[in-house]
Amino acid sequence: MAISALVYLTVSAVAMAGGLRAGSIIWYAGVVQELLESIRRLIGLASELYGNCTRQQAVFGLTEAVKEADPGGQSLPDRESHTLEFQDVSFVYPGSERMVLEHVGLRLSGGERVALVGPNGSGKSTLIKLICRLYEPVSGRILLDGVDIREISREAQRQYYR
Repeated sequence: MAISALVYLTVSAVAMAGGLRAGSIIWYAGVVQELLESIRRLIGLASELYGNCTRQQAVFGLTEAVKEADPGGQSLPDRESHTLEFQDVSFVYPGSERMVLEHVGLRLSGGERVALVGPNGSGKSTLIKLICRLYEPVSGRILLDGVDIREISREAQRQYYR
C-alpha cells in the first residue's frame, strides 16, 4: 500500500505541475495497479510454494521413519495371483474413541475387481491405508498369501502393489 500511495502521490504532483495530461494519469494508474497486483500474486505463489515444500518435507520425513521402523523381513512368493485377507480387523485412529473398522473379515483373490462403496466416514480410505501399512490394525490380521503383512518387508510389499 505504501508503494502504491507513493506512486500515486508522485504522479499527482507531476500532473498538478502540468507535466501530465489526463490520459497519461489514467494510464500510469492502470500500470501501477497491474504492477501491484502482479507483486501480490507473486507473494501469494511464493507463500503457497513454501507451504507445499514444508508439507512435502513432512511426508518425506514420515517415509524415512517408516523405512527405519520396518521390522518385516519376508519377501512375497512369486505367483500369478495373490490373496489378500482381513481377519477380524479393527481400527481406531489415535486420539479417537470411535472405531472406524470393527471386526472386518474380507478375502480378495488376485484378478478380482472390487469397488469400495459407502458414505463418508464408513472406513473405505482407512481400509486402503491399512493395506498400504500407513496404519496398523488395533486388532486382527491382514494376510497377503497367508503371511501377516507386518512380517513382509515394506519394499517387497510396494513391489507387489505396483
